[in-house]
Amino acid sequence: MPSLKRSHPGKKKRIRKQKNRNLYNSVRWRGKRKAGQFVGGLRADKLLEDPFDEVFLSIGVPRRGAHVDHIIPIEFGGSFGDLENLMTLTSFMHSIKTGIEMGKGEPLIKTKPGSEGLIPYDRSEIIDILKPYAIKKYPQIGGGNEGGGFA
Repeated sequence: MPSLKRSHPGKKKRIRKQKNRNLYNSVRWRGKRKAGQFVGGLRADKLLEDPFDEVFLSIGVPRRGAHVDHIIPIEFGGSFGDLENLMTLTSFMHSIKTGIEMGKGEPLIKTKPGSEGLIPYDRSEIIDILKPYAIKKYPQIGGGNEGGGFA
């Protein structure tokens, strides 16, 4: 019986990472190392401004974010340095968002021009797309509870 060739599920992700490695290793993104930490870069600035995952926070579950993600990925024309195009996510939510983007192959939400590329037209759109995954992870949270908190 002939075997079917299967593409490696992480192959696109690896290519994507290699393509953007210089940007993510830049002083502009990471900042300068001072006393064992990176300070002054876009990533550090965003984590200081918004330390909690924006999706989980929208359902009333404050979870500290570990990733700063480009809402409109730079490979889809997203702005690299525009803070409006950055959001704080946990590793869990970052994996979900990246998986959806890889499957779709285009921005998940409407865009508008920013200073260096595309930025979200309405940031709440991406939160609305990802919110069901956060609720599924924390089923004790009421989906209709607009004020957040536990049901």
